[in-house]
Amino acid sequence: MKKRFFIVTLFACLALTLGLTACGQPSAEETIREGLTSELDGLKDDKSDEFVRGLEGDAADELDQLGIDKKQFATEYLKGFTYQIGDIAVDEDAGTASVKVTLTIKSMNDVMNLWNEEYQKRLADMDTLPTEGDLYKLGGELMMAAVKSAEPKTTDIELTCKKDKNGSWQFDEQDFASKLVSLLTS
Repeated sequence: MKKRFFIVTLFACLALTLGLTACGQPSAEETIREGLTSELDGLKDDKSDEFVRGLEGDAADELDQLGIDKKQFATEYLKGFTYQIGDIAVDEDAGTASVKVTLTIKSMNDVMNLWNEEYQKRLADMDTLPTEGDLYKLGGELMMAAVKSAEPKTTDIELTCKKDKNGSWQFDEQDFASKLVSLLTS
């Protein structure tokens, strides 16, 4: 199990869901708040299709190898996900905005630590040499148990938005990436 790969994949899935457009909204603050609310509600309300689609490639192969359904993994991982959008400070002249957000989500680091601890314990308790298939099956069962039992953590972050030439507000992807990776690995 590649902890770093899972974390990067989860970041990519969440980051892909966020993008804001002005669309004639009355104010920048309302546009940003409505756009962010719409995207985060998609995760909160278990409409995690974007998240599941992000679990493709190597991550999907690893989940498949462990016998884990991507949708089930995403559903369990996102249980307890909540958010609160706080203050939004807009500088129209500079075309920038900062958004204070409180996120509650499971830490992939916690999930992987729970998984590893139980997996190592189970391996040590085995009387017979398991097959490769048995090891993958056990790994998958324990991964799902770990993601189910991990407790969400609450963290405050501040996101940076920039207004593009078309009047759309976009999050600074590098800023968001570093904050999300930090949150997921805390």
